Amino acid sequence: MPAVFFVGLNNDIFPVEIRKAMSYAFNYSHFNDMMYDGRYPRCKSPIPPGIIYSNWSLNIAYTNLTIARQTLINASWPGTGSLTANDNISAGNEWEKLVDDDTPLATYNFSMEEGRGGHMFQAYLLSTYFKQIGIKIGQNNLTPQDWYEGLIGGKLEFYMAGWGAAFNDPVEILNPLYMDYGEFNHYNFTDLQVQTWITDGMMEVNETKREQIYNKIQKTLVENLYPVIWTHLAIRSYVWSSNVKGIPIEGIPFKFILKYAYLEEV
Repeated sequence: MPAVFFVGLNNDIFPVEIRKAMSYAFNYSHFNDMMYDGRYPRCKSPIPPGIIYSNWSLNIAYTNLTIARQTLINASWPGTGSLTANDNISAGNEWEKLVDDDTPLATYNFSMEEGRGGHMFQAYLLSTYFKQIGIKIGQNNLTPQDWYEGLIGGKLEFYMAGWGAAFNDPVEILNPLYMDYGEFNHYNFTDLQVQTWITDGMMEVNETKREQIYNKIQKTLVENLYPVIWTHLAIRSYVWSSNVKGIPIEGIPFKFILKYAYLEEV
């Protein structure tokens, strides 16, 4: 099944202006090339292709430093009064100099699993991207168990993760991640209409009306609220063996979970 990957942003900590600026400062093609050798397509909606009502024709954020910087200036973010919105990334430019001088516009800590090289590299890439909008990225090193429990308990403020649907319906993507009872990123949307739409979409039986509802949800999330930074799409494959028991198919991290698995005697 298709799985959507994203940079998770705790919406209690990251205001919408910062979320939008970071979404435009993120270098999607570079991230894909560096992390995955360019194998994966850019994710353009919370609902991936292959799931009904997916809409990939929306105005998704793309790499544009001028827009990212202008977003912070327009919001009168403290410290931006004398800055210029442009795409200058030359060494020592006025935006990255804020981080170099330890006077950033904001500081956020990226949560990583100890010993997980991919997370360490992700933290490095994120720090280079967001330095260009004056944001400093620190690191929060957690044990695999603490990282996983923090993820499912909504205790991580800034991290990278993915979510795959178990069946072909947007309920499997939107409800766990973006409903108010989903604690991953604390989506206390100022536009509470989104919560109502998600409930309406789950209950609606008319297919035409359902599609209209899910189009509204996707458009609002992608073009107005920026709850996460959607990065790429991958296909999640599940395998089974009739004699292996005790492994949850959503097992993350495997090193932590596999210790509870056992081989059934035959």
